[in-house]
Amino acid sequence: LPPPRPPPPPPPPLQAPSYWQGPSRSGEVGHKVLAAGADEMAWIQAALDTTFKRKVTRDRKDGAPLADRFVAVSCLRSEHPELWDRYAQRRREVLGLCTGRPGVGDEFDTPKTMACEGLAARCRHATLGNPTNQAYLLHGTHPTMAVAILEKSFTIDTAGRSAGTMFGAGVYLAESSTKADEYARHDEGGEYDGLYAMLVVRAVLGRPFVTEQPGDFSEKVLSGEFDHVLGDREKAVGTFREFVMFHEASMYPEYAIFYRREKDGVTLEPEPEAAAPPMVEMGP
Repeated sequence: LPPPRPPPPPPPPLQAPSYWQGPSRSGEVGHKVLAAGADEMAWIQAALDTTFKRKVTRDRKDGAPLADRFVAVSCLRSEHPELWDRYAQRRREVLGLCTGRPGVGDEFDTPKTMACEGLAARCRHATLGNPTNQAYLLHGTHPTMAVAILEKSFTIDTAGRSAGTMFGAGVYLAESSTKADEYARHDEGGEYDGLYAMLVVRAVLGRPFVTEQPGDFSEKVLSGEFDHVLGDREKAVGTFREFVMFHEASMYPEYAIFYRREKDGVTLEPEPEAAAPPMVEMGP
């Protein structure tokens, strides 16, 4: 008998980014993690700096003084054809939804992270612009968890179990580095010893349901009427805005940043793990 034929290669991911390497664009590799380039590091540092806000909320539980700067030490970029294809398919779906909503573009709200032109340019099509309201947003976590999320992405059904669910049990993304840092935890003795982590997540935001008050608004999104919840606690009480996602496919975790906290140009040393509060994932 002839040997069995090998399975056909997977199809290439839909509309893979032009800056990906060839094997990732063609779908030949399952997942590739690369060091971010110098331009990407510069964009990310600019996003950390420009979205910093000197504000503390009840979610900052580590008792440490608030840093005045977060300094990116290293950064990984993820090329994951399967997760990207899922994201691009969802983006196409949201495009169809937005096309059927006259005037929806006037409802789009641009996150503060998009003030960084390098990141904003990656969300724009050469001729269409940004018709689905794509944006890069931040998610604070532990270095080990950050690497795991690059591989598997987010899971909605576990969102908010530890941190609460002010606007519903979704994945909470921040436009402010200070808000994301509230949920970041440092590595102790591992590969990223002494460093904290954030994910830079590409999200297809589409139409926002904007609210200043807490509540479970998940059905607003799951019904298809809106595409995410924008919890505007900045307007309500002067703290932060958060972007809450209820479709896993609406997010593509693209970068993991490993950074240190600084105050007055001096590194703030993390407190020992035994004294630190238990790790939580970003919530409200």
